[in-house]
This record gives sequence, C-alpha cells and structure tokens, in this order.
Amino acid sequence: MKTKNNHLDNLNEQQLQAATTKASDVLILAGTGTGKTRTIIARATHLIHSGTDADRIALLTFTRRAADEMQTQIKTPKLWIRVGIFAGTFHRFCLQNMTKMPATFGIDRYTILDHDDQKLLMKVSIS
Repeated sequence: MKTKNNHLDNLNEQQLQAATTKASDVLILAGTGTGKTRTIIARATHLIHSGTDADRIALLTFTRRAADEMQTQIKTPKLWIRVGIFAGTFHRFCLQNMTKMPATFGIDRYTILDHDDQKLLMKVSIS
C-alpha cells in the first residue's frame, strides 16, 4: 500500500527501478520532461533511508535549472537537514574538485572565463 509521504510513490516502473537498483553507480538518461530529476531525488532519498552516508552521494546534472531543483528538493524534507549531499552540475562538481585538489589534475593555476570574458577574448584574438 502506498503512503502519501513515500518517496517512491509517484514513480513509474522504470523510474522505480532506477531509484531502487542495487547498483552502486547509476547514470539516468532520458528525454526532456520524463522525470529524471524526480527519479534522482527518489534514489538519493532511498539510499539515505537504506543507510548510505550522505557524503557518498553526488547528484549531478547538466543544467543549472535541474541542479537548482535538486538542491531545493533535497533541502525540503526534514531528513535532508542533517546530511551533506552534493547536488549540482557536472561543471560545478569538476570545478569544486579541481579547486580542492589541483595537483591531482596537474594544474597549479587556472582562470575561469565567464561569458563576458569569452566575448572579450574572441574580440582580441580576431583583431
């Protein structure tokens, strides 16, 4: 019997399989609007309820919109208040790790170019 607060209740068969699989690493690929973010949140919730340490969970996505949605959703239930799950884009995850461990990536220094910097660089190189 499904309960209103169960994190697995609103998933279809494929989403439920992805959220509850015993595999240690899961890559979820699906089209726009198919519930990927909901499935990822359900998987994280399921892992926490199953005893996985939150600091061993990373929720990664390509878009900032999906990352913002995941971050909002993982902060909502009382369960999430005490955990340290990383939720963000692949780019942010990589940048965070490169910043923490630059020698691992063989870099001493680096510069991040934002959109305006990129435009300026292109103008300078074309001139």
